[in-house]
Amino acid sequence: MTRKDYIKIAEAIKMTLDQYEGTKGHTAEELIESIAGRMAAVCAAENPQFDPKRFFTACGLYKNN
Repeated sequence: MTRKDYIKIAEAIKMTLDQYEGTKGHTAEELIESIAGRMAAVCAAENPQFDPKRFFTACGLYKNN
């Protein structure tokens, strides 16, 4: 996978998070965190330089301070 792939994945996750924000039951963020965590593990296995924190930030799960 390339950096372009990682960016596309992160954008798709962020769009989903934005779409389901405020839903009842399990939060959309919980669902997205789970999916993103699994995807990050796969990406890290493919590329030792993959940065999960940067990926989660791009997904909208961590906010830059």
